[in-house]
Amino acid sequence: MFAYNAFGLRILSELCLPELLPGSGGPDVIINCAEVSDTLDEITSQRVCYAANARRSLFCIPGVAKYLIEEDSRISVDPATGADIDAVRFFLLGPVMGALLYRRGFLVLQGSCVEVQGAGVLFLGLSGTGTSTLAAACMMQGHRVLADDFCAVSFASSDKEPEVVPGYPQLKLRPNTVKQINKDVESEKGLRPGLEKYAIPLGEQFCDHRLPIKQVFYLSSRGSRFSVDVLHGREGFMGLMRTTFHASIIQELWGESKHFMQCIKVAEHASMYRLEVSAFSSHFTLSQLTKLLADTLS
Repeated sequence: MFAYNAFGLRILSELCLPELLPGSGGPDVIINCAEVSDTLDEITSQRVCYAANARRSLFCIPGVAKYLIEEDSRISVDPATGADIDAVRFFLLGPVMGALLYRRGFLVLQGSCVEVQGAGVLFLGLSGTGTSTLAAACMMQGHRVLADDFCAVSFASSDKEPEVVPGYPQLKLRPNTVKQINKDVESEKGLRPGLEKYAIPLGEQFCDHRLPIKQVFYLSSRGSRFSVDVLHGREGFMGLMRTTFHASIIQELWGESKHFMQCIKVAEHASMYRLEVSAFSSHFTLSQLTKLLADTLS
């Protein structure tokens, strides 16, 4: 068994997960290899490749694996015959881990988080809007990265601010961004077959402790300019709702009220903005984004 830390949880795993930091101590979560059924009883939420009830969540990814989350503390993995191990880990550490975090009370938001002056700054947006690219730009500016792909927000204490917990010590970047941070694409590891993204280890540029949320930037790619607009009230709240990881599934499992209250609490404690830039296309290089962000984050 391998011991790891991620999202403030101690994880004991039969699978080797090199994306995670090594850990120790009694486990909060156990990942084991076992046969998994492709059905659940008393289903309360169901989508393509996914089903859940009050106690379990089931993911069935054709050609990759079946994953069963039980009692918020165990993930059973049943790889398909001949499955690529990188693909098995990719789904385990992505949607499956996100579902486990929801079950443990976290709000999971789609995007990246960096450390600025001892607090967390979130870049949120749907897939392809450039949240990882912005995190890479901040890293070039000297800021450490706390999370990429998705951010887990903890509400551990009712009298404390919402906090982002550290995720995986890597960035998921496309080839053009990898080259701009002076990395050789050929020497970097692809995330999984069929996906042109690379896992870039962060090393000392990873922030390994939780941070209160200072600012949230909701990414918009409607124009060709770089602009930042303050979001007030409902606008900021709706940005959080739209970028919640698998929001419709979460609302079916636990109802809208819990999700609403978590988003409201984040919006109450953080400054909310819309960051508009044309999907980080040819209009901006990474070095230009770095300069533009310097004033925004100061």
